[in-house]
Amino acid sequence: MDRDELQSKLHNDQAPGLTLEVFAKSVGLKPTQVTQLVASGHIRATKIANPKRRTVQSYITESDLRDFQSVFAPLRHLSLETGWSWQKLLSPAFGLQEWRFSNGGVEHKNLFMWSTLELHFVCRWPKRE
Repeated sequence: MDRDELQSKLHNDQAPGLTLEVFAKSVGLKPTQVTQLVASGHIRATKIANPKRRTVQSYITESDLRDFQSVFAPLRHLSLETGWSWQKLLSPAFGLQEWRFSNGGVEHKNLFMWSTLELHFVCRWPKRE
């Protein structure tokens, strides 16, 4: 999913935000990963009534998305930021695989925390907005 498609989903008049499944796909994670991270409080999601079904469900609003982007660096985003393929980023020579985010023993292979990357690579990553 590219940025324009993500924006169109965020600005859909009926949709209050991204469903967890659409959000997961947009950042290169599996829906089950996102559900676990929301349940554990690592990713903020807003409970809102679904405009079509009238049932309450979790959505990632623009505010939730900004919070996520300020804390986490998905592998897909790192690849775009650096211009390197995800395969190169995860190669043993690069060393990034050591710093994957884990949550209660569950390792998230495609997710990193900005603070961990900055600490271990002794650099400041590009400004995130």
